[in-house]
Amino acid sequence: MAYLHCHTKGCHWSQDDFWHRKYNPLTKLWSDIKWLCRPRMLRLDREVYGRPRIFSWHALPLVVAKEIRNVRRMKWWTLESWKRVKDTSVCPKCGLRDWDID
Repeated sequence: MAYLHCHTKGCHWSQDDFWHRKYNPLTKLWSDIKWLCRPRMLRLDREVYGRPRIFSWHALPLVVAKEIRNVRRMKWWTLESWKRVKDTSVCPKCGLRDWDID
């Protein structure tokens, strides 16, 4: 898995890992559902979810909403789609071409 981000100072634009057959929104969501279906209290990132602890079943709508946001933010879904346009594409935030893939 590799994710694309802009290295321009102060930009901080990035997107989720490129998708493929074994890693895509459906496989991520299925993994989250399996993890959240066991009833228990969870510690969550307050900045992302707005609260430090939550019951696992109540976290499911928050996780689904986060995954929907990730899908909407993806500019290039696969590494192949990125390779086709990498020489001409610019950062959606700053408009420069200082790309890095980690």
